[in-house]
Amino acid sequence: MLAIVLVMATAQPAAAATKPAQVKPMSIVAASTTSLTLKWSAVSKATNYEVYYATNYGMAKAIKKKVGRRTSYRVAGLAKGRTYCFQIRAVRGKTTGKKSNRTCKPTIVAQGATTGAPVRIMTYNICSTKPGCQASWNWATRRPHAAALIEAYQPDVVALQESERGDGIDSELAGYITMDQAGERYAVWAELKDTTNDHRFIFVSVHTAAGKSYTYDAPRKVFNGQGYYDAYDLAATLTRPNYNSYNAFTTTPAFSKRWGDHVDHVWVKPSTQVRHWQGVVRLNGSKLATPIPSDHNPVKVDLTIPLS
Repeated sequence: MLAIVLVMATAQPAAAATKPAQVKPMSIVAASTTSLTLKWSAVSKATNYEVYYATNYGMAKAIKKKVGRRTSYRVAGLAKGRTYCFQIRAVRGKTTGKKSNRTCKPTIVAQGATTGAPVRIMTYNICSTKPGCQASWNWATRRPHAAALIEAYQPDVVALQESERGDGIDSELAGYITMDQAGERYAVWAELKDTTNDHRFIFVSVHTAAGKSYTYDAPRKVFNGQGYYDAYDLAATLTRPNYNSYNAFTTTPAFSKRWGDHVDHVWVKPSTQVRHWQGVVRLNGSKLATPIPSDHNPVKVDLTIPLS
Protein backbone atom coordinates (compact mmCIF):
# COMPACT_ATOMS: atom_id res chain seq x y z
CA MET A 1 0.00 0.00 0.00
CA LEU A 2 1.28 3.41 -0.92
CA ALA A 3 1.05 5.96 1.83
CA ILE A 4 1.23 9.61 1.01
CA VAL A 5 2.05 12.04 3.74
CA LEU A 6 1.31 15.68 3.02
CA VAL A 7 3.15 18.12 5.20
CA MET A 8 1.94 21.72 5.19
CA ALA A 9 3.38 24.76 6.93
CA THR A 10 2.21 28.34 6.99
CA ALA A 11 5.08 30.55 5.88
CA GLN A 12 5.71 33.94 7.47
CA PRO A 13 4.67 36.70 5.08
CA ALA A 14 7.62 37.71 2.94
CA ALA A 15 7.20 41.38 3.75
CA ALA A 16 7.37 40.74 7.48
CA ALA A 17 10.48 38.61 7.08
CA THR A 18 12.38 41.07 4.92
CA LYS A 19 11.07 44.54 5.80
CA PRO A 20 14.05 46.70 6.82
CA ALA A 21 14.07 48.75 10.00
CA GLN A 22 13.86 52.53 10.26
CA VAL A 23 17.04 54.47 9.47
CA LYS A 24 18.52 56.12 12.58
CA PRO A 25 20.36 58.19 13.44
CA MET A 26 21.00 60.52 10.50
CA SER A 27 23.08 63.72 10.43
CA ILE A 28 24.24 66.37 7.97
CA VAL A 29 28.04 66.23 8.06
CA ALA A 30 29.17 68.50 5.22
CA ALA A 31 27.90 71.53 3.35
CA SER A 32 28.67 74.01 0.60
CA THR A 33 26.72 76.84 -1.00
CA THR A 34 24.95 74.33 -3.27
CA SER A 35 25.08 70.97 -1.46
CA LEU A 36 24.49 69.12 1.81
CA THR A 37 25.94 65.71 2.69
CA LEU A 38 24.03 63.17 4.78
CA LYS A 39 25.43 60.30 6.81
CA TRP A 40 23.51 57.49 8.52
CA SER A 41 24.00 54.10 10.12
CA ALA A 42 23.51 50.97 8.03
CA VAL A 43 20.19 49.15 8.44
CA SER A 44 19.99 45.37 8.63
CA LYS A 45 18.27 43.78 5.61
CA ALA A 46 18.49 46.96 3.53
CA THR A 47 19.63 46.55 -0.08
CA ASN A 48 18.98 50.14 -1.10
CA TYR A 49 18.25 53.54 0.42
CA GLU A 50 16.00 56.40 -0.68
CA VAL A 51 16.77 60.02 0.23
CA TYR A 52 13.88 62.51 0.34
CA TYR A 53 14.41 66.27 0.61
CA ALA A 54 12.28 69.40 0.54
CA THR A 55 12.44 73.07 1.49
CA ASN A 56 9.80 72.63 4.19
CA TYR A 57 9.56 70.56 7.38
CA GLY A 58 6.27 69.06 6.26
CA MET A 59 8.18 67.50 3.32
CA ALA A 60 5.57 68.67 0.81
CA LYS A 61 6.65 68.01 -2.80
CA ALA A 62 9.74 66.15 -1.57
CA ILE A 63 12.26 65.00 -4.17
CA LYS A 64 13.32 61.35 -4.00
CA LYS A 65 16.76 60.00 -4.82
CA LYS A 66 17.70 56.29 -4.94
CA VAL A 67 21.26 56.03 -3.62
CA GLY A 68 22.05 52.31 -3.60
CA ARG A 69 23.77 50.64 -0.64
CA ARG A 70 25.86 53.64 0.43
CA THR A 71 25.32 55.13 3.88
CA SER A 72 26.25 58.69 2.96
CA TYR A 73 25.02 60.87 0.13
CA ARG A 74 25.76 64.36 -1.15
CA VAL A 75 22.65 66.18 -2.39
CA ALA A 76 23.81 68.77 -4.94
CA GLY A 77 22.14 71.48 -7.00
CA LEU A 78 20.65 73.26 -3.97
CA ALA A 79 20.03 76.97 -3.52
CA LYS A 80 22.55 79.07 -1.59
CA GLY A 81 21.63 79.91 2.01
CA ARG A 82 18.34 78.01 1.93
CA THR A 83 17.16 75.49 4.53
CA TYR A 84 16.44 71.92 3.40
CA CYS A 85 14.90 69.03 5.33
CA PHE A 86 15.73 65.37 4.72
CA GLN A 87 14.40 61.88 5.38
CA ILE A 88 15.89 58.50 4.48
CA ARG A 89 14.15 55.19 3.95
CA ALA A 90 15.68 51.72 3.76
CA VAL A 91 14.51 49.41 0.96
CA ARG A 92 14.69 45.64 0.47
CA GLY A 93 13.22 44.37 -2.77
CA LYS A 94 9.66 45.68 -2.97
CA THR A 95 9.40 46.35 0.74
CA THR A 96 10.34 49.59 2.46
CA GLY A 97 11.08 50.55 6.03
CA LYS A 98 9.66 53.50 7.91
CA LYS A 99 11.10 56.87 6.91
CA SER A 100 13.67 58.36 9.27
CA ASN A 101 13.05 61.38 11.42
CA ARG A 102 13.56 64.67 9.61
CA THR A 103 16.82 66.59 9.82
CA CYS A 104 17.13 70.14 8.49
CA LYS A 105 20.01 72.53 7.76
CA PRO A 106 20.72 75.53 5.53
CA THR A 107 23.29 75.47 2.78
CA ILE A 108 26.18 77.90 3.29
CA VAL A 109 25.34 81.50 2.47
CA ALA A 110 28.97 82.21 1.49
CA GLN A 111 32.04 80.00 1.27
CA GLY A 112 34.41 82.41 3.06
CA ALA A 113 38.13 83.09 2.72
CA THR A 114 40.34 80.42 1.18
CA THR A 115 43.51 82.09 2.44
CA GLY A 116 44.20 83.88 5.71
CA ALA A 117 44.96 83.11 9.33
CA PRO A 118 44.00 79.60 10.50
CA VAL A 119 42.49 79.87 13.98
CA ARG A 120 40.93 77.21 16.23
CA ILE A 121 38.34 78.53 18.68
CA MET A 122 36.66 76.73 21.54
CA THR A 123 33.70 78.04 23.53
CA TYR A 124 33.07 76.25 26.81
CA ASN A 125 30.67 76.95 29.67
CA ILE A 126 32.60 75.35 32.54
CA CYS A 127 30.08 76.21 35.29
CA SER A 128 32.72 76.85 37.95
CA THR A 129 30.90 79.61 39.82
CA LYS A 130 27.17 78.82 40.01
CA PRO A 131 25.96 77.15 43.24
CA GLY A 132 23.93 74.59 41.30
CA CYS A 133 27.06 73.36 39.54
CA GLN A 134 28.93 73.02 42.81
CA ALA A 135 26.09 70.91 44.16
CA SER A 136 26.24 68.59 41.14
CA TRP A 137 29.99 68.00 41.40
CA ASN A 138 32.61 70.02 43.22
CA TRP A 139 34.51 72.36 40.88
CA ALA A 140 37.89 71.56 42.43
CA THR A 141 37.31 67.95 41.36
CA ARG A 142 36.04 68.90 37.90
CA ARG A 143 38.66 71.54 37.12
CA PRO A 144 41.56 69.32 35.92
CA HIS A 145 39.17 67.32 33.73
CA ALA A 146 37.82 70.50 32.12
CA ALA A 147 41.38 71.72 31.50
CA ALA A 148 42.43 68.35 30.02
CA LEU A 149 39.45 68.40 27.65
CA ILE A 150 40.41 71.87 26.41
CA GLU A 151 44.07 71.01 25.98
CA ALA A 152 43.25 67.82 24.07
CA TYR A 153 42.02 69.97 21.16
CA GLN A 154 44.78 72.62 21.33
CA PRO A 155 42.58 75.66 20.57
CA ASP A 156 44.21 79.02 19.85
CA VAL A 157 41.44 80.93 21.64
CA VAL A 158 39.30 79.69 24.54
CA ALA A 159 36.13 81.58 25.45
CA LEU A 160 34.85 80.48 28.87
CA GLN A 161 31.44 81.18 30.39
CA GLU A 162 30.29 80.88 34.01
CA SER A 163 33.91 81.19 35.07
CA GLU A 164 35.87 83.87 36.86
CA ARG A 165 39.40 84.78 37.85
CA GLY A 166 40.31 82.86 40.93
CA ASP A 167 38.52 79.62 40.07
CA GLY A 168 41.90 78.06 39.21
CA ILE A 169 41.27 77.18 35.56
CA ASP A 170 44.06 79.53 34.43
CA SER A 171 46.66 77.68 36.49
CA GLU A 172 45.52 74.41 34.89
CA LEU A 173 45.80 75.83 31.36
CA ALA A 174 49.48 76.67 31.11
CA GLY A 175 50.23 79.08 28.25
CA TYR A 176 46.60 79.96 27.50
CA ILE A 177 44.91 83.33 27.68
CA THR A 178 41.37 82.62 28.78
CA MET A 179 38.35 84.90 28.40
CA ASP A 180 36.36 84.42 31.62
CA GLN A 181 32.67 85.25 31.75
CA ALA A 182 30.98 84.87 35.11
CA GLY A 183 27.83 86.96 34.83
CA GLU A 184 25.09 87.44 32.28
CA ARG A 185 24.14 90.17 29.79
CA TYR A 186 27.62 91.53 29.17
CA ALA A 187 30.65 90.62 27.11
CA VAL A 188 34.37 90.28 27.66
CA TRP A 189 36.73 90.83 24.77
CA ALA A 190 40.38 90.53 23.87
CA GLU A 191 42.51 91.90 21.06
CA LEU A 192 45.06 89.31 19.96
CA LYS A 193 47.93 89.67 17.50
CA ASP A 194 49.19 87.01 15.12
CA THR A 195 52.96 87.22 15.63
CA THR A 196 53.70 85.72 12.20
CA ASN A 197 52.02 88.51 10.23
CA ASP A 198 51.24 91.24 12.80
CA HIS A 199 47.51 91.11 12.08
CA ARG A 200 45.18 91.86 14.99
CA PHE A 201 41.86 90.19 15.78
CA ILE A 202 39.07 90.95 18.22
CA PHE A 203 37.44 88.02 20.05
CA VAL A 204 34.38 88.46 22.24
CA SER A 205 32.80 86.06 24.76
CA VAL A 206 29.12 86.69 25.50
CA HIS A 207 26.95 84.93 28.06
CA THR A 208 23.28 85.57 27.37
CA ALA A 209 20.47 84.96 29.84
CA ALA A 210 18.13 82.06 29.18
CA GLY A 211 14.60 83.20 28.36
CA LYS A 212 11.24 81.58 29.00
CA SER A 213 10.70 80.55 25.37
CA TYR A 214 13.11 78.23 23.57
CA THR A 215 11.12 78.25 20.33
CA TYR A 216 12.31 81.77 19.44
CA ASP A 217 16.03 82.20 18.85
CA ALA A 218 16.44 85.89 19.67
CA PRO A 219 20.30 85.94 19.60
CA ARG A 220 20.26 84.48 16.08
CA LYS A 221 17.96 87.24 14.86
CA VAL A 222 20.14 89.94 16.40
CA PHE A 223 23.43 88.51 15.13
CA ASN A 224 22.11 87.78 11.63
CA GLY A 225 20.83 91.36 11.49
CA GLN A 226 24.39 92.56 12.09
CA GLY A 227 25.85 90.26 9.44
CA TYR A 228 27.07 87.47 11.76
CA TYR A 229 26.16 83.80 11.32
CA ASP A 230 26.40 80.75 13.51
CA ALA A 231 29.58 78.91 12.53
CA TYR A 232 27.45 75.75 12.39
CA ASP A 233 25.54 77.23 9.43
CA LEU A 234 28.76 78.14 7.59
CA ALA A 235 30.74 74.95 8.29
CA ALA A 236 32.15 72.94 5.38
CA THR A 237 32.31 69.82 7.57
CA LEU A 238 30.68 68.91 10.88
CA THR A 239 31.24 66.35 13.63
CA ARG A 240 28.43 65.23 15.96
CA PRO A 241 26.16 68.13 14.99
CA ASN A 242 22.99 66.68 16.52
CA TYR A 243 24.26 66.22 20.06
CA ASN A 244 23.21 68.99 22.42
CA SER A 245 26.03 71.08 23.86
CA TYR A 246 24.11 71.13 27.16
CA ASN A 247 24.28 67.86 29.10
CA ALA A 248 22.88 68.68 32.59
CA PHE A 249 25.57 66.42 34.13
CA THR A 250 23.68 63.35 32.90
CA THR A 251 25.33 60.47 31.05
CA THR A 252 22.44 60.11 28.57
CA PRO A 253 23.23 62.52 25.72
CA ALA A 254 20.47 64.65 24.23
CA PHE A 255 20.26 63.99 20.48
CA SER A 256 18.23 66.37 18.35
CA LYS A 257 16.68 64.73 15.32
CA ARG A 258 15.54 67.92 13.58
CA TRP A 259 18.40 70.42 13.93
CA GLY A 260 22.01 70.65 14.89
CA ASP A 261 21.47 70.97 18.62
CA HIS A 262 23.71 73.35 20.52
CA VAL A 263 23.04 76.16 22.95
CA ASP A 264 26.64 77.34 22.67
CA HIS A 265 27.58 79.21 19.51
CA VAL A 266 30.48 80.78 17.67
CA TRP A 267 29.34 83.73 15.53
CA VAL A 268 31.39 84.89 12.55
CA LYS A 269 30.90 86.87 9.36
CA PRO A 270 30.57 84.89 6.09
CA SER A 271 33.90 86.32 4.90
CA THR A 272 35.50 83.98 7.46
CA GLN A 273 35.68 80.38 6.27
CA VAL A 274 34.51 77.77 8.76
CA ARG A 275 36.49 74.70 7.79
CA HIS A 276 35.10 72.47 10.54
CA TRP A 277 32.51 72.61 13.34
CA GLN A 278 32.53 70.06 16.15
CA GLY A 279 30.37 69.35 19.13
CA VAL A 280 32.98 68.01 21.56
CA VAL A 281 30.94 65.11 22.90
CA ARG A 282 32.91 62.25 24.49
CA LEU A 283 31.01 58.99 24.24
CA ASN A 284 31.44 55.63 25.89
CA GLY A 285 29.14 53.52 23.77
CA SER A 286 25.79 55.28 23.80
CA LYS A 287 26.53 57.20 27.02
CA LEU A 288 28.59 60.28 27.79
CA ALA A 289 32.04 59.31 28.99
CA THR A 290 32.75 60.10 32.62
CA PRO A 291 33.94 62.11 34.39
CA ILE A 292 31.77 64.94 33.00
CA PRO A 293 33.65 68.22 33.62
CA SER A 294 30.68 70.57 33.16
CA ASP A 295 26.96 70.68 32.42
CA HIS A 296 27.94 71.90 28.94
CA ASN A 297 30.01 70.25 26.23
CA PRO A 298 32.52 72.47 24.40
CA VAL A 299 32.00 73.60 20.81
CA LYS A 300 35.15 73.80 18.65
CA VAL A 301 35.48 75.51 15.27
CA ASP A 302 38.37 75.76 12.82
CA LEU A 303 38.38 79.06 10.93
CA THR A 304 40.29 80.78 8.17
CA ILE A 305 40.11 84.51 8.98
CA PRO A 306 40.78 86.82 6.01
CA LEU A 307 43.72 89.19 6.45
CA SER A 308 42.33 92.03 4.37
